Amino acid sequence: RFRAGIEGNISMLKRVFGLDRCTWRGLEHFKAYVMSAVLAYNFKVFARLSRQTL
Repeated sequence: RFRAGIEGNISMLKRVFGLDRCTWRGLEHFKAYVMSAVLAYNFKVFARLSRQTL
C-alpha cells in the first residue's frame, strides 16, 4: 500500500515526540504542545543534515 511521504513524519512525531496524546488542556496549550514537538523534530532533522555536510 502506497503512503504519502508525510506519513512517515507524522508517525515519527507520534512515536518519538509524544503527539499521540496531548495532556495539555485548552486550545492555546494544544498549539504550544504541537509547536514544541515540531520544533524538536526540526532540530533533529537539522542536526542530522549538518552532520552529513561536514
